[in-house]
Amino acid sequence: MRTTPGRVRMLTALVLVTIAGLATLGSLAIDNARSGVRVIGHGAGPQVVATSDLYYALSDMNAQVANVLLARGEENLGISQKAALERYENRRTQASRALMQATSLAGGERAQDNTIREVLDGIGKYERLASQAMILAGRAQGTGPLPQQALELYRQANTLMTRDLLPKAEKVTLESDGAVQGSYEHAQSQVSTLPLWIAVGGVCAVLALIGLQVYLAARFRRILNLALVLATVATFVLAVASLLVLSIAQENLTTAKDEGHDKILSVSRSRAANNTLQANEAGYRLDVRQNVTSKETLRGIEARMGPLLDGFASTDRTMVALIDDHRQVFEQAIAGSDRALNGWHLIFPGAAGGIALLVLLGVRPRLGEYR
Repeated sequence: MRTTPGRVRMLTALVLVTIAGLATLGSLAIDNARSGVRVIGHGAGPQVVATSDLYYALSDMNAQVANVLLARGEENLGISQKAALERYENRRTQASRALMQATSLAGGERAQDNTIREVLDGIGKYERLASQAMILAGRAQGTGPLPQQALELYRQANTLMTRDLLPKAEKVTLESDGAVQGSYEHAQSQVSTLPLWIAVGGVCAVLALIGLQVYLAARFRRILNLALVLATVATFVLAVASLLVLSIAQENLTTAKDEGHDKILSVSRSRAANNTLQANEAGYRLDVRQNVTSKETLRGIEARMGPLLDGFASTDRTMVALIDDHRQVFEQAIAGSDRALNGWHLIFPGAAGGIALLVLLGVRPRLGEYR
Protein backbone atom coordinates (compact mmCIF):
# COMPACT_ATOMS: atom_id res chain seq x y z
CA MET A 1 0.00 0.00 0.00
CA ARG A 2 3.08 2.24 -0.08
CA THR A 3 2.79 2.75 -3.83
CA THR A 4 0.40 5.16 -5.47
CA PRO A 5 -1.61 2.43 -7.25
CA GLY A 6 -1.89 0.56 -3.98
CA ARG A 7 -3.24 3.64 -2.19
CA VAL A 8 -5.69 4.32 -5.02
CA ARG A 9 -6.93 0.74 -4.85
CA MET A 10 -7.27 0.97 -1.07
CA LEU A 11 -9.26 4.21 -1.23
CA THR A 12 -11.40 2.81 -4.03
CA ALA A 13 -12.15 -0.29 -1.96
CA LEU A 14 -13.08 1.91 1.00
CA VAL A 15 -15.45 3.91 -1.19
CA LEU A 16 -17.07 0.76 -2.54
CA VAL A 17 -17.49 -0.64 0.97
CA THR A 18 -19.22 2.53 2.18
CA ILE A 19 -21.50 2.53 -0.86
CA ALA A 20 -22.36 -1.13 -0.26
CA GLY A 21 -23.04 -0.34 3.39
CA LEU A 22 -25.34 2.53 2.44
CA ALA A 23 -27.20 0.31 -0.02
CA THR A 24 -27.58 -2.44 2.59
CA LEU A 25 -28.88 -0.08 5.24
CA GLY A 26 -31.22 1.58 2.77
CA SER A 27 -32.59 -1.72 1.49
CA LEU A 28 -33.11 -2.93 5.05
CA ALA A 29 -34.99 0.24 5.96
CA ILE A 30 -37.16 0.08 2.83
CA ASP A 31 -37.96 -3.60 3.43
CA ASN A 32 -38.89 -2.80 7.03
CA ALA A 33 -41.16 0.06 5.94
CA ARG A 34 -42.77 -2.10 3.25
CA SER A 35 -43.37 -4.83 5.82
CA GLY A 36 -45.12 -2.40 8.17
CA VAL A 37 -47.32 -1.09 5.38
CA ARG A 38 -48.07 -4.62 4.23
CA VAL A 39 -49.16 -5.77 7.70
CA ILE A 40 -51.15 -2.71 8.71
CA GLY A 41 -52.44 -1.67 5.31
CA HIS A 42 -52.98 -4.90 3.40
CA GLY A 43 -52.86 -7.80 5.84
CA ALA A 44 -53.59 -8.02 9.53
CA GLY A 45 -54.84 -4.42 9.85
CA PRO A 46 -57.89 -4.75 7.59
CA GLN A 47 -58.53 -8.23 8.97
CA VAL A 48 -58.63 -6.89 12.53
CA VAL A 49 -61.09 -4.23 11.43
CA ALA A 50 -63.19 -7.05 9.98
CA THR A 51 -63.07 -8.96 13.27
CA SER A 52 -64.36 -5.84 15.04
CA ASP A 53 -67.61 -6.46 13.17
CA LEU A 54 -68.06 -9.63 15.23
CA TYR A 55 -69.28 -7.82 18.33
CA TYR A 56 -71.68 -5.67 16.35
CA ALA A 57 -72.98 -8.62 14.34
CA LEU A 58 -73.67 -10.69 17.46
CA SER A 59 -75.38 -7.86 19.33
CA ASP A 60 -77.56 -7.14 16.29
CA MET A 61 -78.46 -10.82 15.96
CA ASN A 62 -79.76 -10.61 19.51
CA ALA A 63 -81.72 -7.44 18.76
CA GLN A 64 -83.30 -8.97 15.67
CA VAL A 65 -84.47 -12.05 17.58
CA ALA A 66 -86.33 -9.72 19.93
CA ASN A 67 -87.71 -7.82 16.94
CA VAL A 68 -88.96 -11.05 15.36
CA LEU A 69 -90.78 -11.90 18.55
CA LEU A 70 -92.10 -8.33 18.87
CA ALA A 71 -93.43 -8.26 15.32
CA ARG A 72 -95.47 -11.45 15.68
CA GLY A 73 -98.90 -10.71 14.27
CA GLU A 74 -98.45 -6.96 14.67
CA GLU A 75 -98.33 -4.54 11.75
CA ASN A 76 -98.34 -1.15 13.46
CA LEU A 77 -95.19 -1.14 15.56
CA GLY A 78 -92.78 -0.11 12.81
CA ILE A 79 -91.20 -3.57 12.85
CA SER A 80 -91.25 -6.00 9.93
CA GLN A 81 -90.80 -9.59 10.96
CA LYS A 82 -89.48 -10.50 7.52
CA ALA A 83 -86.95 -7.66 7.59
CA ALA A 84 -85.85 -8.66 11.10
CA LEU A 85 -85.32 -12.28 10.00
CA GLU A 86 -83.33 -11.18 6.95
CA ARG A 87 -81.18 -8.90 9.07
CA TYR A 88 -80.65 -11.73 11.57
CA GLU A 89 -79.37 -13.99 8.77
CA ASN A 90 -77.13 -11.25 7.40
CA ARG A 91 -75.59 -10.64 10.81
CA ARG A 92 -75.02 -14.35 11.30
CA THR A 93 -73.12 -14.46 8.00
CA GLN A 94 -71.14 -11.36 9.03
CA ALA A 95 -70.22 -12.97 12.36
CA SER A 96 -69.03 -16.14 10.60
CA ARG A 97 -66.89 -14.10 8.21
CA ALA A 98 -65.36 -12.15 11.10
CA LEU A 99 -64.50 -15.39 12.89
CA MET A 100 -62.78 -16.70 9.76
CA GLN A 101 -60.67 -13.53 9.67
CA ALA A 102 -59.83 -13.97 13.34
CA THR A 103 -58.80 -17.59 12.75
CA SER A 104 -56.37 -16.57 10.02
CA LEU A 105 -54.90 -13.90 12.33
CA ALA A 106 -54.51 -16.32 15.24
CA GLY A 107 -51.80 -18.16 13.31
CA GLY A 108 -52.03 -21.23 15.51
CA GLU A 109 -51.80 -19.24 18.75
CA ARG A 110 -53.40 -21.63 21.22
CA ALA A 111 -55.08 -19.08 23.50
CA GLN A 112 -56.63 -17.22 20.56
CA ASP A 113 -57.74 -20.45 18.90
CA ASN A 114 -59.43 -21.52 22.12
CA THR A 115 -61.31 -18.23 22.38
CA ILE A 116 -62.46 -18.50 18.77
CA ARG A 117 -63.65 -22.07 19.29
CA GLU A 118 -65.55 -21.00 22.40
CA VAL A 119 -67.26 -18.23 20.41
CA LEU A 120 -68.14 -20.68 17.63
CA ASP A 121 -69.60 -23.15 20.12
CA GLY A 122 -71.50 -20.35 21.85
CA ILE A 123 -72.96 -19.07 18.58
CA GLY A 124 -74.20 -22.57 17.78
CA LYS A 125 -75.89 -22.83 21.16
CA TYR A 126 -77.35 -19.33 20.83
CA GLU A 127 -78.78 -20.08 17.39
CA ARG A 128 -80.50 -23.22 18.70
CA LEU A 129 -82.11 -21.31 21.56
CA ALA A 130 -83.12 -18.37 19.35
CA SER A 131 -84.51 -20.61 16.60
CA GLN A 132 -86.61 -22.58 19.07
CA ALA A 133 -87.96 -19.35 20.57
CA MET A 134 -88.88 -17.97 17.13
CA ILE A 135 -90.48 -21.25 16.04
CA LEU A 136 -92.61 -21.48 19.18
CA ALA A 137 -93.60 -17.82 18.83
CA GLY A 138 -94.55 -18.39 15.20
CA ARG A 139 -96.85 -21.26 16.12
CA ALA A 140 -98.79 -19.11 18.58
CA GLN A 141 -101.89 -17.37 17.21
CA GLY A 142 -102.87 -13.73 17.55
CA THR A 143 -100.94 -10.83 19.00
CA GLY A 144 -101.20 -11.71 22.67
CA PRO A 145 -98.38 -12.62 25.03
CA LEU A 146 -95.75 -15.06 23.84
CA PRO A 147 -95.84 -18.67 25.00
CA GLN A 148 -93.96 -18.88 28.25
CA GLN A 149 -91.56 -21.46 26.85
CA ALA A 150 -90.67 -19.17 23.92
CA LEU A 151 -90.01 -16.28 26.28
CA GLU A 152 -87.86 -18.46 28.51
CA LEU A 153 -85.81 -19.66 25.53
CA TYR A 154 -85.29 -16.07 24.40
CA ARG A 155 -84.16 -15.08 27.88
CA GLN A 156 -81.67 -17.94 27.95
CA ALA A 157 -80.36 -16.89 24.53
CA ASN A 158 -80.13 -13.25 25.64
CA THR A 159 -78.22 -14.21 28.80
CA LEU A 160 -75.82 -16.35 26.79
CA MET A 161 -75.22 -13.50 24.36
CA THR A 162 -74.72 -10.68 26.86
CA ARG A 163 -72.77 -12.56 29.53
CA ASP A 164 -70.69 -14.95 27.45
CA LEU A 165 -70.58 -14.32 23.70
CA LEU A 166 -70.18 -10.54 23.60
CA PRO A 167 -67.31 -10.44 26.14
CA LYS A 168 -65.53 -13.19 24.22
CA ALA A 169 -66.14 -11.41 20.92
CA GLU A 170 -64.46 -8.32 22.35
CA LYS A 171 -61.58 -10.53 23.49
CA VAL A 172 -61.19 -11.96 19.96
CA THR A 173 -60.81 -8.46 18.52
CA LEU A 174 -58.34 -7.39 21.19
CA GLU A 175 -56.23 -10.52 20.72
CA SER A 176 -56.26 -10.11 16.94
CA ASP A 177 -55.29 -6.45 17.23
CA GLY A 178 -52.26 -7.48 19.27
CA ALA A 179 -50.55 -8.67 16.08
CA VAL A 180 -51.05 -5.28 14.44
CA GLN A 181 -49.86 -3.39 17.51
CA GLY A 182 -46.76 -5.59 17.72
CA SER A 183 -45.92 -5.09 14.04
CA TYR A 184 -46.41 -1.34 14.31
CA GLU A 185 -44.25 -1.04 17.42
CA HIS A 186 -41.51 -3.09 15.76
CA ALA A 187 -41.66 -0.88 12.68
CA GLN A 188 -41.50 2.23 14.89
CA SER A 189 -38.47 0.95 16.76
CA GLN A 190 -36.68 0.23 13.47
CA VAL A 191 -37.67 3.57 11.97
CA SER A 192 -36.20 5.41 14.91
CA THR A 193 -32.72 3.93 14.27
CA LEU A 194 -32.35 2.94 10.60
CA PRO A 195 -32.68 6.48 9.14
CA LEU A 196 -29.91 7.60 11.49
CA TRP A 197 -27.67 4.82 10.21
CA ILE A 198 -28.57 5.71 6.61
CA ALA A 199 -27.54 9.31 7.30
CA VAL A 200 -24.26 8.12 8.85
CA GLY A 201 -23.68 5.74 5.93
CA GLY A 202 -24.40 8.49 3.43
CA VAL A 203 -21.98 10.89 5.13
CA CYS A 204 -19.27 8.22 5.25
CA ALA A 205 -19.74 7.37 1.56
CA VAL A 206 -19.65 11.03 0.49
CA LEU A 207 -16.56 11.72 2.64
CA ALA A 208 -14.83 8.65 1.24
CA LEU A 209 -15.57 9.81 -2.31
CA ILE A 210 -14.33 13.32 -1.55
CA GLY A 211 -11.19 11.87 0.02
CA LEU A 212 -10.54 9.78 -3.07
CA GLN A 213 -10.98 12.81 -5.32
CA VAL A 214 -8.69 14.96 -3.19
CA TYR A 215 -5.97 12.31 -3.27
CA LEU A 216 -6.26 11.85 -7.04
CA ALA A 217 -6.23 15.62 -7.59
CA ALA A 218 -3.13 16.02 -5.43
CA ARG A 219 -1.27 13.03 -6.78
CA PHE A 220 -2.12 13.30 -10.46
CA ARG A 221 -2.58 17.09 -10.63
CA ARG A 222 -6.05 16.87 -12.10
CA ILE A 223 -8.57 19.12 -10.38
CA LEU A 224 -11.77 17.50 -11.64
CA ASN A 225 -12.70 13.85 -12.06
CA LEU A 226 -16.14 13.95 -13.68
CA ALA A 227 -17.06 10.32 -12.93
CA LEU A 228 -16.23 10.71 -9.23
CA VAL A 229 -18.08 14.02 -9.04
CA LEU A 230 -21.15 12.35 -10.50
CA ALA A 231 -20.75 9.43 -8.08
CA THR A 232 -20.54 11.85 -5.13
CA VAL A 233 -23.62 13.77 -6.21
CA ALA A 234 -25.52 10.53 -6.85
CA THR A 235 -24.58 9.18 -3.40
CA PHE A 236 -25.73 12.36 -1.71
CA VAL A 237 -29.01 12.40 -3.65
CA LEU A 238 -29.60 8.70 -2.92
CA ALA A 239 -29.11 9.15 0.82
CA VAL A 240 -31.27 12.30 1.05
CA ALA A 241 -34.01 10.90 -1.19
CA SER A 242 -34.19 7.65 0.78
CA LEU A 243 -34.51 9.56 4.05
CA LEU A 244 -37.29 11.67 2.56
CA VAL A 245 -39.10 8.60 1.22
CA LEU A 246 -38.87 6.82 4.57
CA SER A 247 -40.14 9.91 6.36
CA ILE A 248 -43.16 10.19 4.04
CA ALA A 249 -43.92 6.48 4.29
CA GLN A 250 -43.67 6.50 8.06
CA GLU A 251 -45.80 9.61 8.41
CA ASN A 252 -48.49 8.02 6.26
CA LEU A 253 -48.25 4.75 8.18
CA THR A 254 -48.66 6.60 11.48
CA THR A 255 -51.71 8.40 10.08
CA ALA A 256 -53.16 5.12 8.84
CA LYS A 257 -52.63 3.53 12.24
CA ASP A 258 -53.71 6.39 14.51
CA GLU A 259 -56.37 8.17 12.45
CA GLY A 260 -57.54 5.17 10.44
CA HIS A 261 -57.15 1.74 11.99
CA ASP A 262 -57.41 2.74 15.66
CA LYS A 263 -60.26 5.19 15.10
CA ILE A 264 -62.21 2.63 13.06
CA LEU A 265 -61.90 0.11 15.89
CA SER A 266 -62.87 2.72 18.49
CA VAL A 267 -65.96 3.91 16.62
CA SER A 268 -66.89 0.31 15.77
CA ARG A 269 -66.85 -0.53 19.47
CA SER A 270 -69.04 2.49 20.21
CA ARG A 271 -71.42 1.46 17.45
CA ALA A 272 -71.61 -2.04 18.88
CA ALA A 273 -72.30 -0.60 22.34
CA ASN A 274 -75.09 1.53 20.88
CA ASN A 275 -76.52 -1.57 19.24
CA THR A 276 -76.33 -3.47 22.53
CA LEU A 277 -78.40 -0.75 24.15
CA GLN A 278 -80.86 -1.05 21.30
CA ALA A 279 -81.01 -4.81 21.87
CA ASN A 280 -81.70 -4.20 25.56
CA GLU A 281 -84.44 -1.77 24.59
CA ALA A 282 -85.97 -4.40 22.29
CA GLY A 283 -85.93 -6.87 25.17
CA TYR A 284 -87.64 -4.33 27.37
CA ARG A 285 -90.33 -3.77 24.77
CA LEU A 286 -90.80 -7.52 24.60
CA ASP A 287 -91.36 -7.63 28.37
CA VAL A 288 -93.86 -4.78 28.02
CA ARG A 289 -95.71 -6.71 25.35
CA GLN A 290 -95.87 -9.70 27.66
CA ASN A 291 -97.31 -7.84 30.61
CA VAL A 292 -99.49 -5.10 29.08
CA THR A 293 -102.73 -6.44 27.64
CA SER A 294 -104.36 -3.15 26.67
CA LYS A 295 -103.60 -2.24 23.07
CA GLU A 296 -104.14 1.44 23.76
CA THR A 297 -101.69 1.37 26.65
CA LEU A 298 -99.22 -0.60 24.56
CA ARG A 299 -99.45 1.86 21.70
CA GLY A 300 -99.00 4.76 24.08
CA ILE A 301 -95.82 3.19 25.45
CA GLU A 302 -94.57 2.51 21.93
CA ALA A 303 -95.29 6.10 20.94
CA ARG A 304 -93.33 7.43 23.90
CA MET A 305 -90.41 5.15 23.04
CA GLY A 306 -90.39 6.34 19.42
CA PRO A 307 -87.85 9.17 19.98
CA LEU A 308 -85.56 6.69 21.73
CA LEU A 309 -85.67 4.36 18.74
CA ASP A 310 -85.02 7.29 16.41
CA GLY A 311 -82.06 8.26 18.58
CA PHE A 312 -80.53 4.81 18.28
CA ALA A 313 -80.96 4.89 14.50
CA SER A 314 -79.55 8.42 14.20
CA THR A 315 -76.53 7.52 16.36
CA ASP A 316 -75.89 4.45 14.26
CA ARG A 317 -75.98 6.46 11.03
CA THR A 318 -73.56 9.00 12.49
CA MET A 319 -71.15 6.28 13.53
CA VAL A 320 -71.34 4.56 10.15
CA ALA A 321 -70.44 7.90 8.54
CA LEU A 322 -67.50 8.31 10.95
CA ILE A 323 -66.26 4.81 10.18
CA ASP A 324 -66.43 5.56 6.46
CA ASP A 325 -64.49 8.80 6.98
CA HIS A 326 -61.74 7.07 8.96
CA ARG A 327 -61.63 4.21 6.47
CA GLN A 328 -61.04 6.76 3.70
CA VAL A 329 -58.22 8.33 5.74
CA PHE A 330 -56.76 4.86 6.27
CA GLU A 331 -56.90 3.92 2.58
CA GLN A 332 -55.44 7.26 1.43
CA ALA A 333 -52.58 7.05 3.94
CA ILE A 334 -51.72 3.48 2.97
CA ALA A 335 -51.87 4.42 -0.70
CA GLY A 336 -49.48 7.30 0.06
CA SER A 337 -47.01 4.92 1.73
CA ASP A 338 -47.27 2.51 -1.19
CA ARG A 339 -46.55 5.29 -3.67
CA ALA A 340 -43.59 6.56 -1.67
CA LEU A 341 -41.99 3.11 -1.36
CA ASN A 342 -42.84 1.89 -4.83
CA GLY A 343 -39.75 0.74 -6.71
CA TRP A 344 -37.26 1.49 -3.94
CA HIS A 345 -36.45 -2.18 -3.41
CA LEU A 346 -34.90 -1.95 -6.90
CA ILE A 347 -33.64 1.65 -6.77
CA PHE A 348 -31.15 1.07 -3.95
CA PRO A 349 -29.24 -1.86 -5.44
CA GLY A 350 -29.46 -0.35 -8.92
CA ALA A 351 -28.22 3.04 -7.77
CA ALA A 352 -25.43 1.49 -5.72
CA GLY A 353 -24.31 -0.53 -8.71
CA GLY A 354 -24.35 2.58 -10.91
CA ILE A 355 -22.33 4.59 -8.37
CA ALA A 356 -19.80 1.78 -8.03
CA LEU A 357 -19.43 1.71 -11.81
CA LEU A 358 -18.80 5.47 -11.88
CA VAL A 359 -16.13 5.08 -9.20
CA LEU A 360 -14.36 2.37 -11.19
CA LEU A 361 -14.58 4.45 -14.34
CA GLY A 362 -13.09 7.40 -12.43
CA VAL A 363 -10.06 5.57 -11.06
CA ARG A 364 -9.31 3.28 -14.02
CA PRO A 365 -7.54 5.94 -16.15
CA ARG A 366 -5.32 6.89 -13.23
CA LEU A 367 -4.33 3.31 -12.57
CA GLY A 368 -3.75 2.86 -16.27
CA GLU A 369 -0.98 5.44 -16.13
CA TYR A 370 1.12 2.99 -14.11
CA ARG A 371 0.87 0.09 -16.56
